[in-house]
Amino acid sequence: MARAFVLLLAALAVAPGGRSQSEAGAEIAFERAARVEAALPQSSVYEIREDRRGFLWFATREGLGRWDGTTMRTWRRDPFDRASLPGNIVRQLVEDGAGDLWVRAEATDWTPKGIARLIGPGHEAVRRYGHAGALLMVGPDGEAWLADSTHLWRFSREADRFVRARPRLHRAPATVGIATRDGALWVASAGGLAVYTGGAARAVPFDEPWTGDIGNNPHHGAMAEAPDGTLWIAGSRLGRLRGSRQRVETLPLARPEIAGYGDGFGATRLLPDGGGLWMASLNGVYRYTPGDEGAGTLARHSLRLPGDIETQNWVTGLHRDRAGTLWAGTVWGLHRATPGGRPFRLIAHDPDDPDTIGSGIVLSITRDPRGSLWIGTLGGGLNRIAPDGAVTRYRHDPADPATLPHDWVWSLAADRETVWIGTGEGLASIALDRPGRVRRHLYRESPRDGYGPSANALHLDSTGTLWFGHIGGLYRRSPSGTVAVTDLATSIEAVRTVPGSAWITTAEGLRQRGEDGTVRAFRHDPTDPRSLSDDAALAAHVDSRGRLWVGTQSGLDRYDPATGGFDHFTTRDGLPSSVVYAILEDDRGRLWISTNRGLARYDERAAAPFRAYTEADGVGNVEFN
Repeated sequence: MARAFVLLLAALAVAPGGRSQSEAGAEIAFERAARVEAALPQSSVYEIREDRRGFLWFATREGLGRWDGTTMRTWRRDPFDRASLPGNIVRQLVEDGAGDLWVRAEATDWTPKGIARLIGPGHEAVRRYGHAGALLMVGPDGEAWLADSTHLWRFSREADRFVRARPRLHRAPATVGIATRDGALWVASAGGLAVYTGGAARAVPFDEPWTGDIGNNPHHGAMAEAPDGTLWIAGSRLGRLRGSRQRVETLPLARPEIAGYGDGFGATRLLPDGGGLWMASLNGVYRYTPGDEGAGTLARHSLRLPGDIETQNWVTGLHRDRAGTLWAGTVWGLHRATPGGRPFRLIAHDPDDPDTIGSGIVLSITRDPRGSLWIGTLGGGLNRIAPDGAVTRYRHDPADPATLPHDWVWSLAADRETVWIGTGEGLASIALDRPGRVRRHLYRESPRDGYGPSANALHLDSTGTLWFGHIGGLYRRSPSGTVAVTDLATSIEAVRTVPGSAWITTAEGLRQRGEDGTVRAFRHDPTDPRSLSDDAALAAHVDSRGRLWVGTQSGLDRYDPATGGFDHFTTRDGLPSSVVYAILEDDRGRLWISTNRGLARYDERAAAPFRAYTEADGVGNVEFN
């Protein structure tokens, strides 16, 4: 089975590292997220939300879009179906503590249509609840809350409706609301800022008047709570509440003059972090970094179109996803930026440049202890990228036995002294002290007829023994050079060892070879939901906790030694595809998984364990097969 891995690794440091968010803020550049934007229901993006499963949601003028990394699923109003959105212009989108999504929709600008709930986890069922014109928020109890001109309302799951909770302190349309970690509910309006705690309500004063304040437009205004407890508030100006949060402290920052808005920022979203604050506004995206004394610094990021054409910088949605990428929605489209640069570097083949790898179809990768990256390709032989970036190509020459046996390099492994090479015509090696010479290791004794000479599934165990599949058998080459063979009448895809046994994935299921040489088979059984997902087992990995993971044609499986069964993970759990070709673990215990529809990362500590990576992340191709 061909395994064409498009190489865009170099390093698996996907989360921007080494720099704080504040340092990265001065370096980032927003670019048009053209591929995602093209799949949106409509290009005006008012709200961006990442749900607990890792899907990105976009609120637009023509409904909701949910992006899974490869495709966009849409929700719109159907005029003949009440189990649809009440309006297509979605101004607000929040996720409650139960995983339901809530939207506030309009029919046209300034014509509110009400609130709707998309019931999790699949969000297929939609229910409408009226309350046109109310502000939507998630309360301190994790339920959906509303603020209309006179009252606060709380959603009752028992009654399946909003029930009146308490009167508002300011009788004016609410513009922004937030629940803070201490259990308080904050609501701002043209009448001022109020905080509700327990049975009490208190008006919160500002240290100076805000002209064109957060009440001047129901779509402009933002609040957010920072990790250090600071409560940020923004509209025409930027302010904060610290300590006991008794009064809004206005920051002495220069305010822009915005056409169609006036004097001030016209803030729409705030994203605080440990180093400062991101602010979406009607004048672009700002990064605020507090100073030791005084106002701190403010840097503006203009959103531009291809050709460096400045777009109208009315930024209405802002979100930072789990990987640190910033998404900015405007009335003209969708933009994105990755602090610290894109997480992937593309290593590509250029037929006109001999200092690039020999083929764009990459089959295998390993790194030796001296820091060189070795890349096996389909038809382009083997490539070595030295720590200084110099590229050396190794090719097959039928007239020279000191070259590769074949230019298809299926598998690679490296120890302290040697790089081992599995090719379409058998095993070869290169001594790291003599990297200019290839040695061939040809084993023609076949335990089975009808199997080709390729050497694949190379694996070095903790004793230095090299395991690989070859001509119908499982080979074990000891450090001294002696070879033993186990007859396996199937194509071997991967080998991983643990003390006392070896796990082998094959075209006919999973095998476990014991220390005594006995082989146990694990196969797919359609009547047993705990059996292997598919007999086509393509990949294996033993993680740092000793657990076995198996990649199959029908999903990712995790072996449970207590029961002898498997836990299954598929596209339903967030994988971009259920066909899994390879599994790798990073130094943080996260699994990186290549599939038919892209690269995925599994982090079981995350709220949404699976995260898919696409071209938007710098990945050059969505097919890793």
